[in-house]
Amino acid sequence: MLSKCRYCASRTLYSLSLDGHAPKFLRKTTAKGVPIWCICITMIFPFLSFLAVGTSSGQVITWLANLTQASQIIDYICMCIIYLYFFKALKAQGWERKDLPYVGWAQPYCAYFGLITMSLTVTFYGYTTFLTGWWDVGTFFSYYLMVGLCPILFIGWKLLKKTKMVKPGEAGMSFSFPHAKTRCCPTLKSFLLNLYSSLKSFRESVTLLMQYSRSRMGETYH
Repeated sequence: MLSKCRYCASRTLYSLSLDGHAPKFLRKTTAKGVPIWCICITMIFPFLSFLAVGTSSGQVITWLANLTQASQIIDYICMCIIYLYFFKALKAQGWERKDLPYVGWAQPYCAYFGLITMSLTVTFYGYTTFLTGWWDVGTFFSYYLMVGLCPILFIGWKLLKKTKMVKPGEAGMSFSFPHAKTRCCPTLKSFLLNLYSSLKSFRESVTLLMQYSRSRMGETYH
């Protein structure tokens, strides 16, 4: 799990640098193509785990967990929005989804479903802070800081760089599919496996949330 997170974080930071959204020194790679400075910056954050050594620092770990989980949900929201824009651009420029090498099922309805469900999830993610006797400023901000920060950063970037939203008919849709004839469609087996994995992750998340809620209720009563 740690290796996967480290890989994703470092490559995301590297991609941001290539796109001009992060400092240029992060583009430096080793002879084997490993973004060394991105790895170094990413590996700073695991040291925050040492905060758990102190009893009073356990709350800080909870706040950090809330922040990262909210960020992940917002990532899925952005993915759904990006796909919907992509879908509109395909329609506006006369592309057919059947011409693409990979076609997902039930689109764009899955994207709309994901957008709505993830938006509701991040909205009610920290509902426990609004219950009687459970209000805590730090916990509230750990749940909803990213919800307010992401739109501010997006709008700020637009104003600072003076960039505009790309219209569907003007989006760059030049594709090069060397293996376009070998169209990749998800099989029923892979779909069911992904569905099972998603439901399992959802159940684990609900279990953790219920455990956390019970622990908070115990602290309140004591």
